[in-house]
Amino acid sequence: MPILQMVDCKEIAKMDGFKEILHIFNESCKALKSYVNSVEIILLSQNEEASTDKNLAILYSMYAAHKISKHEKPFLEYIHDYAINDDKLIWEAGKTKNINKISSEFESFMSELIFFKGDDLVAAPNVAKHIEKQIKQQRLKNASSSLLYESVLISSVIYFENLISSCLKYYINEHPEIISIDNKNISFKELKAYENIDDARKHIIEKEVQLIMYNSFEGWMDYIEKTISLKLDFWKNDKDEITEIFQTRNLFVHNGGVVNDIYLQKVRENEYISGEKIKLSKDYILSATRRLEESGTILLLYLWRKLKKSEKEFRFEVFHYLAYEYMEEEQWAFAEILYKELLANETINDEANSLMTKINYIQCLKWQNKKEDFEYEINTIDFSLYDKKYKIVGYALKDEVDEFIAMLPDIVTSKDISIDNINEWPIFREFRKNEEVAKKIGELIPHNLVVKELIKVNEKSVS
Repeated sequence: MPILQMVDCKEIAKMDGFKEILHIFNESCKALKSYVNSVEIILLSQNEEASTDKNLAILYSMYAAHKISKHEKPFLEYIHDYAINDDKLIWEAGKTKNINKISSEFESFMSELIFFKGDDLVAAPNVAKHIEKQIKQQRLKNASSSLLYESVLISSVIYFENLISSCLKYYINEHPEIISIDNKNISFKELKAYENIDDARKHIIEKEVQLIMYNSFEGWMDYIEKTISLKLDFWKNDKDEITEIFQTRNLFVHNGGVVNDIYLQKVRENEYISGEKIKLSKDYILSATRRLEESGTILLLYLWRKLKKSEKEFRFEVFHYLAYEYMEEEQWAFAEILYKELLANETINDEANSLMTKINYIQCLKWQNKKEDFEYEINTIDFSLYDKKYKIVGYALKDEVDEFIAMLPDIVTSKDISIDNINEWPIFREFRKNEEVAKKIGELIPHNLVVKELIKVNEKSVS
């Protein structure tokens, strides 16, 4: 198996059981994260389109504040102090007048728009319109962002719940003896409704899982540990964070996002008071989605390992592929956890796979700047004992630029590692930024490929 290259996820999706559950869950989480980022771009572009109105609203509001405070400085000096002395902003306010010439001209122009009437500061109708329009636009933007974050949070929890439910159904179907006695009973009337015994069995399992899922997150942990006899040490570390995510979701589903006593009792460490509305941010949503994705993925790995010991080779490939995807997304911490799990608890029969897993684990440590762990692990591998593709990887891990450059021609010519591999693999990410390495790579690219690259660059510049 080539280094760092794993099975196609499309093939994984064709499989049943834990493989398919994992695929659906991870793809759903990726879609949510992509959705957040794409919609954020739309919201930002809408905000940019409204920049003129926003600039006017800021300018008028600042002028009103200047008048009310009866500030000694002229207005242009006043807004300069607040870093709002933007020529474009002022020009938009002045429209056809060159109000930038002198402060008095600008003061005269603005005084026609915002002025005192007795003791009251009043604004011309068009000024009030701009300020009111901007306030409405900002409120709409805030409402759109809030709706986006709420829907993603709710969906993240639903996907996590579906993962737990699907895993439990699959496990109980393999071990129906763990179903509680009460749920094994089925009336004659119910039995008549089913065409065969398999349908009745499915009904009993569905009923059992439903009852389990009615419990809290802590209830699920308790069931899995006691009934399935699976230790959940990794979940215990995440328990408080996952509980907080669930309780926050519950507030938005049942209480409009307003903090209540139930939330305060369940989430001990928080910054809210009863009656206050929780404010969701993009960082919080992406963090919550990642936490649920990571916890759900590890649970599935543990259940799969316990139930299907014979699938060890395929399970290794699935999770190695998944860990590599996390590396491509630069989620080094979770990729490290997965690789560490594979090294510690999975049987890896092939030496190349074992070495590949170790190398990827080490580079996760490197990119997280875990120097002590990195130094210890890198010294457990003697790269001189392996062939060229592993030696050049060793040079990359150890930041040995001269040795890396010296080996490049030989390794590219022998096709042990291609130019595409060097340009794409995470392990070479820092070397790709090195000018000497980039120059050497350029020398090794065949002329026709250089022409193709130049065409691509020209196409991008024209578009």
